[in-house]
This record gives sequence, C-alpha cells and structure tokens, in this order.
Amino acid sequence: MKTKKKSTPKKGKKATLRKDIYGNILYPGEYYYESKNSYEYKYKDIFGKTSTKTATSLDELRKLEVILQAEKDSKITSRSKITTVSDLIRVYLNGKKTIEKTTLTGYWGNYERYIVDSWFGHMNFANVLKIHVANFYNELIEEKNLSKNTICLINNFISPSFRLAIDSRWINYNPCTLVMRDVIETEQKEKIALSKRQQKVFLDHTRRLFTGYYNLINCTVYFGLRIGECLGMTEDELNFETKRLDLKHQLIYKKLHGEPKTRFIIHKPKTKNGIRYLYFKDPEIERCLNEQIEYAQYVRDIVGDVEIDGCRNFLFVTSTGKPMTPNSVNRLLDRIVGSYNKVELAKAIKENRAAELLPHLSAHSLRHTGLTRMAESGISPQTLQFIAGHSNINITLQYYVHATNDGIEEDMEKYAARWNCTVIEKVNEDA
Repeated sequence: MKTKKKSTPKKGKKATLRKDIYGNILYPGEYYYESKNSYEYKYKDIFGKTSTKTATSLDELRKLEVILQAEKDSKITSRSKITTVSDLIRVYLNGKKTIEKTTLTGYWGNYERYIVDSWFGHMNFANVLKIHVANFYNELIEEKNLSKNTICLINNFISPSFRLAIDSRWINYNPCTLVMRDVIETEQKEKIALSKRQQKVFLDHTRRLFTGYYNLINCTVYFGLRIGECLGMTEDELNFETKRLDLKHQLIYKKLHGEPKTRFIIHKPKTKNGIRYLYFKDPEIERCLNEQIEYAQYVRDIVGDVEIDGCRNFLFVTSTGKPMTPNSVNRLLDRIVGSYNKVELAKAIKENRAAELLPHLSAHSLRHTGLTRMAESGISPQTLQFIAGHSNINITLQYYVHATNDGIEEDMEKYAARWNCTVIEKVNEDA
C-alpha cells in the first residue's frame, strides 16, 4: 500500500498548518519550515519593507520578537540597510519635506558632489568619530579648494543626519558637535566694489556701446540689489507717485532636486529682512525704469506675456519675453569689461601711460558697488541694513570697512571740517 507523501512548504512560502511538527501553535508572523527545520519571523521595517528574523528554535525566535517589540515600544528602530554615512544622509534628506526647495537642492548637490563617493561617505556611521569628520572637512578645503563657509553649509545637513541617528537610538553621540573649531580657516574672497571713477567709466561705456543693457545695470547698482531681485522686478512693484519700489521676491533660474529640467522660479525671501521697500529719487533711475517698462510692454505686445509662479509684467526681459538669467548677466559683464579694457589699453599705449583697467565683475559686484556708495554717502548702518535686506548687521558693516580710497579721503575731509568747527566753538566758549 502506497503512503501519501507528506507535503512540505516551499521555500519562501508560509506553512499551511499554523503549528510546527512539535504541535506548537505559531503566532501571526511566525513560520516553520520543516525542510530546513527552522523558524522565521516576518515584520515591516522602517521603510515599510518586509524584513525577516531567523532562528533554529521557537524559543530563540520569540526572544528575538521580544527584542523587536521592545525596540518598537522604546522607539528604537532597526537600522536595516542603513550602514554608511552616505546611507544615513540620504535617509535624512529624503525625510526633509519642510526645507525650502532651493536650500534642499543645494544640500543634495553637495551630498552628491562630495559625500557619495568619498571615503567618509563609505564609512559605517556608527564608527565615525569627531576626528574623522574634521579630517574629511579639512581634506575638502585642501584638495577641493572649498571655503570654510561652504564646509559650514555641508555640516548643516551632515550634523542633523547624525542627530537623526541619535534620535533613532542607533548611536549615542554626534561626532559633528563643535567640529568646526577643528576646521582650517580659509580666506574669504574679496568682494569687488568699483571706485567712483571706475563706476563712472563702466556705466558710460555701457550706455554708449551696450545701450540695451544699461537700464538693468544702472538700476542694479543704484538700488544695491541682488541680481535675482532685479531680474524679478515687475511693474506691480513700482509706484511712480511715491517713487517707491516694493521688493517681495527674487527670480532664480535653477534645476530643483527631483525635477527634470532647469526653470525660472519665484523665490520668496528666507527671512522678513528680504521683504523691503526702496525709493528711486534720482531722475536718471526714474527715466531708466520708465524706458524699461515701455520696452517690456513692446515685447509683450509681440510675443505675449510670460507668467512665472503667478508673477507677470517683468521689466528686464529678452526679445522672447522671458527674463534674463543670472548667468547671462555675468557673461554680459565679461563682454562689457573686456570691451572697455581693450579700448583703454589702446589709449594708454597711444598716450604712453599706465592703463587703468576694470577688474573682473560679477552680478554681485554691482550690488557690492551700490551698497558701498551708500555707505560712503553717509547712510547709517541701520538704514543700509534695511536697504540691503541683511539679517545680520555685521554683514552690513563690511561695506563701511571696505569703503574705497576716494571715499575714505572724502570722509576724512568732512571729519576735519567738523573737527575745526568744534574746536573753534570750544575756543569761543572759553573766551
């Protein structure tokens, strides 16, 4: 008589009976495999994926279950596949839904550029010490020529990644604590501000040979604007009766993390200091703004209006109706400076004198020049802080320290005149 062969569960499939061969009742999530004489417990990890714990006896398996339950009750999560520093940072960045998109894009960019393929990124995060972090940061400075300010930005997402690991009970201390004290100091790149004479010849040359861009450059310098604030300027922000400009946003051109292509974005200020108002009391600036409005309206009549994140009626547009990009402005400045220096060099050779060449300029150089002129004109630091939209007055004070030589001389002359008046008044009183 043939006996029916006892069926055994296939690998990866749960047993049809909810008991093992010894008659023990199996709880939900517990499985017994007779072919391997082993037990398994299946559960969901922190990513929602199925994970498995294996044991050779039911008692051993249930001890593991008790540990898992204790971890759950204590909010101690399993590290699962998170082992390296790179893994940990990726989990942190993926979970940050409240960070402003442009800031998060910067974090992802630095993570992919400097962390992913580095020895530090491949380290087991549980083994990282403060000396490892400091050595990695100093290596970035020495080998990648990064500034300490950039290292601070990188530390802004690495340090909270380790805090996440502490909160998850994976480690018990943050190796990034006070690590910036051990990072090499780097020299800050000097911000370029044109002298008064350089500013005059630069604007004159722009008006004569680059007429179509004069209004943009002149307004950027006059108001001391960030280039994104100037490029994002709309007619709605201008009031010609009160001669007031209300700044509520800036325009950036960027590829955000997770998006397929680069695009224009209306960027709201990170702090309330970025929302401010300015006045255009200079007739030349008022003329530039009116002229630019006429040109922008002419372009819109031909190609239609462009809307970006709800904003319309941009002033500084190209023939396509779209605003200029910051990179195109920087390329334009290279052309203007190169053109001027070529003319100036030829004149200097002809007149047998030293050439007075313009330095390399960026869009931020225009803002720096304008704010420096304001500081030289006697505007108080508190007022200049408001005009510039600085959150920290220490940043504003740099414009007073970096005043150009002609500005220093004028200020000392004013001081000397005031000093003489004070001394004379004092002598008269004593007499």
